[in-house]
Amino acid sequence: MRSRVLPLWPLALLWVAAAAGLSLITTSVRDWFVMTDELVYERLAIAVARTGSPLPHVHGVLVRSLDQLYPLLIAPFFTSGLVAHDLRGAHLLNAWVMTSACIPVFLLARRVTGSGAAAYAVAALALLLPWFVYAPFLLTEVVAYPAFAWAMLALHAAASRPSARNDVLALLAIVLAFLARTEFLFLVVVFPLTLIAVERRNVLRAHRVAMAFTGALVLAGIGLLASGGNLATLTVYGQEVRGGLVPAGTATWYLKHLAMLALGVGVLPFVVGGAWLLGNALRGDAFASLGAITVALLPLETTSYDLHVGGAISRDRYLFYVAPLVLVAFAAALLDRRRPLRSLVGPAAVVTAGFALGPESAYTWNDPYGRLNADTPVSGLFSALVPQLHGMGPTRAVLAVGTVVATLAFAFFARARLLAPVLGVLLAAALAAETSYLFDRLLTNDGTASRPLTVSPASQFDWIDETAGRNADVTIVPSPINTNWFQTEQYWRDTEFWNVSVDRDAHYGSAGTFAFTGLWFPKVVLRFDAHGRANASPTPYVVEALKESRFRISGKVVASTGDTMLIRTREPWRADWTTAGVYDDGWTMPHTVARVRVYALPNQTAPLLRYLTFQIWAPSGVTHRRFTVRSNLETRRGIAGAATAFVNSVHVCVPPRGSTDVTLTVQGSSTIPGDMATEQQSVGSRQGGVFLSEIALADDLGGRCRIA
Repeated sequence: MRSRVLPLWPLALLWVAAAAGLSLITTSVRDWFVMTDELVYERLAIAVARTGSPLPHVHGVLVRSLDQLYPLLIAPFFTSGLVAHDLRGAHLLNAWVMTSACIPVFLLARRVTGSGAAAYAVAALALLLPWFVYAPFLLTEVVAYPAFAWAMLALHAAASRPSARNDVLALLAIVLAFLARTEFLFLVVVFPLTLIAVERRNVLRAHRVAMAFTGALVLAGIGLLASGGNLATLTVYGQEVRGGLVPAGTATWYLKHLAMLALGVGVLPFVVGGAWLLGNALRGDAFASLGAITVALLPLETTSYDLHVGGAISRDRYLFYVAPLVLVAFAAALLDRRRPLRSLVGPAAVVTAGFALGPESAYTWNDPYGRLNADTPVSGLFSALVPQLHGMGPTRAVLAVGTVVATLAFAFFARARLLAPVLGVLLAAALAAETSYLFDRLLTNDGTASRPLTVSPASQFDWIDETAGRNADVTIVPSPINTNWFQTEQYWRDTEFWNVSVDRDAHYGSAGTFAFTGLWFPKVVLRFDAHGRANASPTPYVVEALKESRFRISGKVVASTGDTMLIRTREPWRADWTTAGVYDDGWTMPHTVARVRVYALPNQTAPLLRYLTFQIWAPSGVTHRRFTVRSNLETRRGIAGAATAFVNSVHVCVPPRGSTDVTLTVQGSSTIPGDMATEQQSVGSRQGGVFLSEIALADDLGGRCRIA
């Protein structure tokens, strides 16, 4: 017993040292980087913490998000305190979870190579990969990396030592990996293909459990297709997928994906490891078969996704899970007496072609602020070479030629005694340099929110939790806070991210208006009847923008900032006022009379005097634009120009159990900025009259009145 336990102490020390070191980085990150990914996993974790249910809920709705493993792990950190405190705990856990991948990688490498020293070396190299830049963020990559490694270990055990027990363990490992990341569904194809490659004609007899499960899946898949469904419907992206599984351009982009993966692991390990996998897979080796099939299929799945949904970009974010397989194969090749030579041609040609075609997308390396692209951090390595090599063309050429030269050099020195230790040291240095560079670039530049990642902005946004309490229920109603679409989008995302209590998202007219959280988040669509009553009352609190020009939910303002206000609503919800003839973002429509409909108070039995105030802007370049405000008690005329025009306390007589309209007539129209309802509309232009920067109905009542 003692002899079996002692050799694992270095592995435990390796994990502890790596986790402790990485945690210094992860806990120094105090902000989000990837939106809306981090927001959705935070919301899923908060839902688990608040409800105790392991099922995925966002905004109180059961959602189609099957990669629930990571939210379950971080949920305990979101049970108390403000988000800034919770975030630090989750980031600390990230370091320990992601570095735990060294354990299954070590066990797999030891089984494949038969060398403890080589296994420790591979485990250490697996902790130096550049994709550890994901560790400081609320992303499933953190748990998916070790989960995938455990799945590979289980699949290899089943393929190399056939038994019903190992088949069951392998299937359970696939389920665990799938719950970590939905993309790992492809393992249900990898597993039977590996078993067939190893056992061939004996596969049904050797793996009854696995093949029975595979048969059941095939029948289920046929049933799904026959009913008009497809596998993409298992994910939230399913509605975005159009066309076949192999879209146009797959071959070219497949090569680019492989080149990007190769660059991340130092190029030569991919070529040599790939050559060893191919050569030994033909001999029926269990690990070589598993590795070759996995390394081939995951980039194909990623390529299909990128071309269908994500656009033409090599997303190494979805590829790096196979990197430990490449490292294990590289170590096996260096220890093998029959080092791969002829089989080097295929992988070298693939990587060379991928570099020649260009592994990068035009925008992945050319960020003017020096930020990393969260979808493809390895492109940050490419971008570092571009200015040094005077352009993308020369960079592609150098990488392609460098791949050929490195492959030829390996073949020439293949019999050298010190080849393995020398390449091991060089690879460790290269990976450490790559990862250090990317971390430095990540932490020394502003994040995607255009602020330092190491400084928490929570105090600017968590005033809602501070006021209402983290256990309160608050609805946000996104709308413009200024005339910049991107700043408005970020503001509402920040508002939800930094407040546990914000758990509903309401929209007016359409869920696609000001939909800053996209299709991932369920939304409440509001409507108001003739008496101002809403069709839904999601929560006791609501946050509206001060510049909201469509409606105002009735209630007491309990806190506010320069952009928004927190309202303690009267339930059921009703509106104090709504507008018509106004664009969603507050500009009046051309040649249209704008109307503000003021509703009677609940149980109002007589006409009451109310006071309505406007702040009005003219379009840029317009110095005089006349307007008229008319109520049932008075008429006001004014001119909007370079300065804000105030129309204070317009007298309005509101009848009982009804409403009355205050009209705004504008003389003339001109070109105004695009509609901020959507990003696409915001970049254009349109015609409009004036901008209603604020509409306010005073809480003070003026007593009975008589309509003129």
